[in-house]
Amino acid sequence: MKIWTKWQKKRLGVAAPKVIVSTRLPWYFQSTLILGLVIVVGCVGLVTYHFGSEFAGFHHIESNEKITRLTALNEDQLRQLGEIRQTLIQTQNQVKIDAASIADLTHQMQTLVADNVALKADLAFFQSLLPVSGKDGALVVSRFKLVPEVTSGSFRYRLLLAQEGQRPIDFKGNFTLILRVQKGSEQMVLRLPDDKTVETKAFELNFKSYQRLEGLIRLAPGSQIKGIDIQVYQKGNDTPKLTQSLKF
Repeated sequence: MKIWTKWQKKRLGVAAPKVIVSTRLPWYFQSTLILGLVIVVGCVGLVTYHFGSEFAGFHHIESNEKITRLTALNEDQLRQLGEIRQTLIQTQNQVKIDAASIADLTHQMQTLVADNVALKADLAFFQSLLPVSGKDGALVVSRFKLVPEVTSGSFRYRLLLAQEGQRPIDFKGNFTLILRVQKGSEQMVLRLPDDKTVETKAFELNFKSYQRLEGLIRLAPGSQIKGIDIQVYQKGNDTPKLTQSLKF
């Protein structure tokens, strides 16, 4: 009995273990605190969700506006690029037209210059015939020219055949060219037109006052023309009405 009593004193005495005493809140206070905490957390979540949605929506709208502006700008630039290309094509076409027009005008000017030179030559020729000394119907060969072509053995001839007199009549006939040709040490005489001539119409004559004659002579390469006899025949007559010799 004494032993048990000592043990109880020892257990409840200074050597006894420490005991923490706390005051327990009533359940309704605890429930109120928990509910308040839940409400605060919910409000914070709603506010965060609201601001997050509003921020994300703002950037979405701004991105759509930028895309719309860039799309419109791109379409406008494409339209301007198309207009510039169309203008460039029109300018290039106009340049081609202008170049063709310039080339055509240049050709016309060269033709007019050549015609003017020929007219001046004809005028000088007819002025020389004003003091008529020959009889009516007499034939005259004037301004004969023989020009070598680029191709060896080819020559182009030009001449003017006219009738003298105050009252010339229509002249119809033809003419021939007797060529004295030299090739190296060889000399030969050729007659044009010959049996091989295809364009015999070029040697026909039909005029009243004058007729300008022009043609191409083709010989073997290396050939040289030393002289030409021009013979003019009136239609129905085998005897030349005019024979004129030229030396080169």
